[in-house]
Amino acid sequence: PVWLVKGATVGVDGMLTEAQIPELDKDDHYDLYYQRDKDLMAKEEPQLEKYCEMIHPDVVLIDGNEYTGWAEFQVAMKKCKPKYVALHDTGTLKTRKVEEYMTKNP
Repeated sequence: PVWLVKGATVGVDGMLTEAQIPELDKDDHYDLYYQRDKDLMAKEEPQLEKYCEMIHPDVVLIDGNEYTGWAEFQVAMKKCKPKYVALHDTGTLKTRKVEEYMTKNP
C-alpha cells in the first residue's frame, strides 16, 4: 500500500547541521531551502518511525529532502528493518552518507 502523509519524516534534530554541510553544497538550493525546511519541520511531528513500526515494509525508498537522507536511512534500518533499501537520488548530499555506509556494509 501507499499512503500520502502530511508531516515530516524525521524531526529537525535529524537534519544535517550547517556545520555538517560541505561548503561546496552551500549553494542556491541551500540558500533557498535549508532554513525554510528547518522551520517547516519544527512545526510537524516526525512520521517515519511510527509508520515503520506499524507496517514493517519490505522495501524503503529514501527520498526525503536534501538535509534528512541520513536520518531517514537510520530510522528505516532501525525501525522498519527492510529487506531492501532504494535511493531516489544518488551522488547527492542527501544520499552521500547512505551510499558510503552501503558501500562499506553490503
